[in-house]
Amino acid sequence: MSESPACEKRLALKFAVRPLRRAIPGPFSKDSEECAWTSRLQSPTGCLQKCSRPPGRRSSCAILRTRPAPGIEYDPARRAFRVSTLGETVEISLPDCAFSPALPEWHQLVILHCLSRADGAPPGGEWIAMGQMRDGLVRGSKCDREAGARIGALLGGLSPEDAGAVCRALGGEPVEGKADFSCALPFLPRWPVMLNLWFADDEFDGSARLLVDKSADHYLSIEDAVAVTDILIARLAENCRLV
Repeated sequence: MSESPACEKRLALKFAVRPLRRAIPGPFSKDSEECAWTSRLQSPTGCLQKCSRPPGRRSSCAILRTRPAPGIEYDPARRAFRVSTLGETVEISLPDCAFSPALPEWHQLVILHCLSRADGAPPGGEWIAMGQMRDGLVRGSKCDREAGARIGALLGGLSPEDAGAVCRALGGEPVEGKADFSCALPFLPRWPVMLNLWFADDEFDGSARLLVDKSADHYLSIEDAVAVTDILIARLAENCRLV
């Protein structure tokens, strides 16, 4: 018997938290006499979690900052991450990974996946389609087509000024490009999304294309990237009602 969508989301969130609990020492560290390890968790700030526990002593944690980036930081005193996403900052408290303010469940899940997957790779400096991401030939290519059509229908009839207002409300920054309108949307630090939009005219309907940085695979999987497009389109639709 298949799980309901709500149950699937709860299970996904549960399993997304596990890598963080293994990576960040604290009350949920396993009780053993010796523990010396360096986790794989490197957030986009370049923070490397290190934990060591001499025999007979409780674990301690040191945060080593190597390449700080705006938008994400870890506060050891509060045991919380602060992450910038689409123009707002959220705090993720440990050990329960509670978000404040709360976001839609899939948005929270993607952020948790990023925190557990990120390896600190620098931006690649090249925009690619999601179909060019690892394992993206099928799902990513389909997402490219469908997202482009949906966003084109949503924004293609707006004026450049209104399209800019919709994107700025999500922290977007219009940039020069080959499209009628281009804007870099900061879904996560080191995981921006480039929106290229062609407005509708007498001959053609509006169309759009979403691109991600070449380093995208270092932070999110193709499944996460597909979820990002749904999250982004939902937020764009909300803001369209305000213009």
